[in-house]
Amino acid sequence: MNTKCIYMAMMAVLGFMLTSAQRCPFHMDIAPCLCTEIGPSPELDLDCSHVVDIDQLTRVFQADFPSTNYRRLTMTGTPDEPIPLSFLPDGVFGSITFQEIVMQHTQIYRVDDYAFLGSKDTLTMLTLSHSVLTSFPTTILPLLSDLRELDLSYNHLVFIPDLRSSSLRSLTLAHNTQLCFSDQVFTKLDQIVDLNIGHCNMETIPTGMFLNMMNLSTVYLEYNKLTHLDAATLHFTSEVIEEIVLSGNQISAVEPNFFSGTGKQTYLELLNNQITTLAEEAWRPVFQAISDPGDGLVMLDGNPLDCGCSLAWLVTSSSFLSHLARGATCANGTAIHDLDPSAFDHNCSR
Repeated sequence: MNTKCIYMAMMAVLGFMLTSAQRCPFHMDIAPCLCTEIGPSPELDLDCSHVVDIDQLTRVFQADFPSTNYRRLTMTGTPDEPIPLSFLPDGVFGSITFQEIVMQHTQIYRVDDYAFLGSKDTLTMLTLSHSVLTSFPTTILPLLSDLRELDLSYNHLVFIPDLRSSSLRSLTLAHNTQLCFSDQVFTKLDQIVDLNIGHCNMETIPTGMFLNMMNLSTVYLEYNKLTHLDAATLHFTSEVIEEIVLSGNQISAVEPNFFSGTGKQTYLELLNNQITTLAEEAWRPVFQAISDPGDGLVMLDGNPLDCGCSLAWLVTSSSFLSHLARGATCANGTAIHDLDPSAFDHNCSR
């Protein structure tokens, strides 16, 4: 090959590389948004935190974008100065796709059904939190084929329809204080790993709500308004579950068979509730499930426990007692781990 041919081939390759590389638009065309090139490739991030209304956001995405594939879209206000954007209509992002979308501290109350449809094959993480959403178009979830994280916390959601996704791993609905949902709301989320529905004023946990979650690892139900745990309330089918958090509720009673289906590494956290009695019929199966052998733990710190003979089955079993967190105390402040097992053997006929 002669020198001229080699030169022309090299220029062709260089031209292809320049035209195919990710490039930001002209900055004035997308103001007040800001495009940033990340890394040597590069990947592109777009920050639209200074958008003032939907007309301005729409104009931004009507600009000439040399590249249409973006890593992240960020729109983040502050608690004192939320982004004054009230809704996201269908097609608002034009032909631009994102892997991650983060919107926090906005005045968004409505998202149209297909606002995120343009990123259906690319979106892996969606956060729309600290806003005023009253509903969310959950019908889009099955179409977002690679969505793994969805965070809708700190909104005003009133009702979530039954959810369906074969990709979702993490769902956060915490701090939606009026949230309601059906007993079947999570049954079609078979890949879910982390579920957070804390601070939602829940009064009951639907029986069997977690049964289809084979990969579930953490469940956060803290600071709701739960007062009791019925039979089959905490039935799981995940041996990899690590943490079940029910702290800060008002739980005073649990029924036999309220807990089952976990592995032996599970932490059951019931701190700062109103539990007084650890009835053997209800609690022995719990300790059996996480011990012998196992590293699971029951955490009952901050509960006014009755340390009479009803507790003898636990205090006299060194195996079970080793799976009770050391912060658990009697109503008079005595640590459960400081109680004398021989006194229970002598005074309590079992």
